[in-house]
Amino acid sequence: WVEEKAFCKSDITIMDLSKYVGTNRTYLSKYINTVYGQSFRNWIAELRVEEAKRMLVEQHMSLTEMSACLGFTSSSAFSRTFTQLTGVTPTTYRKNNKYKIEAI
Repeated sequence: WVEEKAFCKSDITIMDLSKYVGTNRTYLSKYINTVYGQSFRNWIAELRVEEAKRMLVEQHMSLTEMSACLGFTSSSAFSRTFTQLTGVTPTTYRKNNKYKIEAI
């Protein structure tokens, strides 16, 4: 599910994942809280931001396009979440990792 990047669907829910793995929502929620130490929503945000980091380095996509690909409701929601989780804006992250882009 993670490898398939299903977390990038904008309307993804814990019910979708529970159906995918064949368990109930309550068990899955407890599992995510125990293993990852966070809620489903926060775990999804973290997965999306990790994917965004990769995309910012490897792709020359606008932040608006990227936010849509990652399942965020808007580019401002994407930027806000990215900044909260990383401490820098997506633009700053891309600029600070420019050498990685040039090496690709």
